[in-house]
Amino acid sequence: MLGTVGAASLAPVLVNAGARAAPVAAGSPEVQPAFAGNLTVGAMEREGTVLRAASISGGTIHGSRLAGIVHGGRIEWLPRADGSHEVQLRFHVQCADGHQTEVLQRAVLAPDADLQGCWPVNAVTESLADEGASAGAALLVGRLDATRLQQGLLTLLAFEVS
Repeated sequence: MLGTVGAASLAPVLVNAGARAAPVAAGSPEVQPAFAGNLTVGAMEREGTVLRAASISGGTIHGSRLAGIVHGGRIEWLPRADGSHEVQLRFHVQCADGHQTEVLQRAVLAPDADLQGCWPVNAVTESLADEGASAGAALLVGRLDATRLQQGLLTLLAFEVS
């Protein structure tokens, strides 16, 4: 939950990502764009009328922290006992240098939240070594936009905080 709260606390930065940032006070964290992407959504799974999961069939990621072609993944809306949902998005990116990176984005949505909305998320990127073991990781915050899910598109932004 701390990661989601941390992402939510950056809402002014995430909402105004294109706007000029105010001067940073001494000791305040700095936020830098890490990457943005458009993901193509394939088959969607429902439980009755409630969306539960969808496959990620492709897409592109571009930015200073990560860039490449998306080769599959999955987004899931996991119900929780309190009526809220945990959203988990996981996909692999094939970078131009041949390395693969796994991206995991996570958010916890209030019970009355729109499951096809736009939410603050925390994100982890993990470079995968040749044998699939971790070769390094970074923690990021961002925004996941599922408002065009019915058209087969997810949009995401990620920011590195230092």
